[in-house]
Amino acid sequence: MDREGNEWTVEHLALSVELIRREDFNKPIINLLNNEDMYDSEVCVDEANNIFVPIYGGLVHVYNSVLNATVNGVSNKLPPFKKELGMSLAEYMALNYDLQIHKS
Repeated sequence: MDREGNEWTVEHLALSVELIRREDFNKPIINLLNNEDMYDSEVCVDEANNIFVPIYGGLVHVYNSVLNATVNGVSNKLPPFKKELGMSLAEYMALNYDLQIHKS
């Protein structure tokens, strides 16, 4: 609130989201768009039944770069996992969250 009584809310995005916006991921994202549906990596989703699912290695790299970033000499500390994923967080994100970028 300011002196005149005006109120406002400031929304803070997660540090990782801010870093994705700030970093220059043009080359890896263009590469991902150019190679759509041409997966170059895979992740195990069911170890007991030996089931692997293809994912984009480039997308895992982008997520890893941001999740493990250092800002002003301080490492980005992630909160503890609520459940065991059986894969890295970046692989989990690449598997479950589509890259929502459209060619223009």
